[in-house]
Formats: sequence, structure tokens, C-alpha cells
Amino acid sequence: MKKTIILFFCFALSCSLRAETKAENQNKLPVLTLEEALQKAVTSNKSFLALKKKKEISDSKIRLAKQSPVPEISFGVEDIAGSGEYKNTSSMKSSIALKKTFETGGKKAKRINAAKTSKDIEDLKIQIAEKELKLKVVDSFFKIYRLSKDLKLHEEAISIASQTADRVNKKVLAGELASIDATRAYVEFTKAKTEKRQLELDLYSAKNELAMLWNTDSLDFNDIEINTKYFTEEKYLSPSEININDIPEIAIGKARIKEAKTNEKIARAEKNPNVDLSLAYSKYKATSDHALELEASFPLVGNSWVENAKAAKTNLEAVELEAKGDSSEFLLRLETAYKNLEILKEEVASLESVLLPASKKAFDETQMAFDCGEKSLLDLFDARKALIETTDLHLELQCKLFKAICEYAILSNQE
Repeated sequence: MKKTIILFFCFALSCSLRAETKAENQNKLPVLTLEEALQKAVTSNKSFLALKKKKEISDSKIRLAKQSPVPEISFGVEDIAGSGEYKNTSSMKSSIALKKTFETGGKKAKRINAAKTSKDIEDLKIQIAEKELKLKVVDSFFKIYRLSKDLKLHEEAISIASQTADRVNKKVLAGELASIDATRAYVEFTKAKTEKRQLELDLYSAKNELAMLWNTDSLDFNDIEINTKYFTEEKYLSPSEININDIPEIAIGKARIKEAKTNEKIARAEKNPNVDLSLAYSKYKATSDHALELEASFPLVGNSWVENAKAAKTNLEAVELEAKGDSSEFLLRLETAYKNLEILKEEVASLESVLLPASKKAFDETQMAFDCGEKSLLDLFDARKALIETTDLHLELQCKLFKAICEYAILSNQE
């Protein structure tokens, strides 16, 4: 039995030395902050960068909309290569003409407004895409944070399990406990180490998720760092206190309605025909005379514009309904995020002030009672389990609170 106990402690010491070596190597790696994680994603995520690149298309559309129809120039000769008086080029008439189209009904101004509104929509899409990317980063970041803290918690659990095993072994040697109790203590120690290894795998997977958002093959860092003071002291306006119209998810609906209205005006403007003005200069070789010719023309308007206007009006009605639905959906999302934040604040405060201190006190008292022979090993295991579960619950709720605060700040434009 003594040999078993000695082997157990040698094994525990070996694990401890390996853990210290690993921790020493990890300390050489950088510490990641939330701000760095967000900035890295915004500057390196390929999909987001591609969306920003497309913004240049909107700028080109505005420049094109500002251009008027390009004038046309034409050259011509008449009465050449004939017979009689038209033989050779003696009766040739040469001319040069310039044709210019003038738009009516304010088509150009409406087209420019439509292009500018389209650019505004693209800008808002970029802002929304940035927010959604940041929300993904926040989710991944706090998953890593949660697992990192949980890993440290399990390292403490291993330490507690090792101390418990030490106490049990001493009591076994003293004849106060049976050898089976030493086995139970070793099982608890092994179980804690197994759980730690699983957490290490989960943490590796979570880091890879963040790497995908950064568009990198892999990443590594020593730890996650957050400013807890920022989360506990920063005050945020409630949904009823913020200016909803400044939020991209709301503003884009209004911009789409504006675009649809402009397109309807453009469709109605088609009933006003454009005017073509032509100025021609002609010269007659036979007489050396020359002349100017001025011509104005415009097409007869059919009823096609009526159907286009009806389609544009129907589209406007559809866009208005869609914008109203999207706005209501986002406001509900915002309100839910805020309520979730408030609930988590209360839960964390209650846990920190009541349950967590009580579980720590219960474990300390049970451990002292066990040393005095007043409590059984199972009582000690139960107290230890309750402490670990309570601490884990506190960590879980705290991470959810930090994440909820970040999500609400991003959604409500209060970063």
C-alpha cells in the first residue's frame, strides 16, 4: 500500500513539473485583448474586405450618372461616282453634322439622386457587415475566454484533488481510512485531469474558429485579457434612450425606400421625351456654296412608361413593407439583448454576494471537519463538487454577461 502511495505522488509530481514547463513556454506568447481581436478581423477578413472593395463600384455609378448623353458627330458625302452631271465628283456635296440629346423631365438629376442613394445603401451594408463580423468575433473571443478560465479552474480542481488525496493517504497510513478511499481519491484526481485535457482540445478548436475569422491558418497566444472594470462600470443607454435613426439597420430601410421612390420618379419621367438637336454644315463642290442646317426631333411617347411606373410603385410598396418588418425585427433583437444584459447583471451580482461565498465557506468547514475526523470522504467530495460547480457557474454567467454587454454595445452603436 505504501508503495502505491509513493507511486501516486511521483506521478502527481511529474504532471506538476510538465505543467510548469508548459506554462513557462506559454508565458512567452502574447496576450490577446478584445480590441485587438476585433481590429484584426476588420482589417484581415477577406469577405469583409471584398465588400468594402465593391464600394468603388458605387462611386463609379455616381460619376456615370452625372454624365450627359455623349454628342454624336457624323460625316457624309453625296452625289459622287454617278453619270452625266454627277460624273466624277463635280456635283459632290460634303457635310459634317453634330447631334446632341437633351434630357427632359429632370432625368439626370433623378438618376444622380438614385446613384447617391445606392451608394448610401452600400455604405450602410458595409457598416452592418462590420457589426455582424464583430459579433462573430465577440462570440469566438468569449468562447476562448470561457474555456481559458475554465481550464484554470480545472487546474485548481486538480490541485484540490491532489491535496485531498494527500489527506486521504495520510489517514490511510494512520489506519483511519480504508485503502479503497485512497483509490477513490486517485480516481477523482484522474477525472479532473481528463476533464482538463478535454478543455484543452475545446480551447484549440475555439482558437481555430477565431483564426478563420482572421483568415489565418493558425494563431496562438498565452491568454485572453479583458478590462473587467470596463464591463462593470460602463453605462449604456437603453433602447428607448438611443437615437434609433442613427443605427445602420434602421437607416438602411429608409435609404431603400428613398431609392425606390427615386426609381418611381425616374419611371414616370420617361413620359417626357428627350429632344435631339442637330447642327449640320454642308458644302457644294460645283458652286463652292455652303449652308447650315438645324434640326430638332423627339420620339413619340407610347404607353410603356405607364407600366414601368406601375411596376416601380408596386416595388416601392414592397420595399416599404420589407423595411418596416426589418426595422421591427431589429428593434426586437435590440430590446432582447438589453433585457438579457440586465438579467445577467442581477444573476452575477446575486451569485457573487451569496452563493459563491457560501460554497467556499462550506468547503473550508468540511475540509477542516474531515481533517478532524468529523466528516467522511464523501462529504468532502460533495463539498468540493459543490464549490467547483458554483465557481464554474459564476464563470459561465460572468462570461455571458461580458459577451451580452459587448453584443448590445455593438448592436446599439455604443462601442
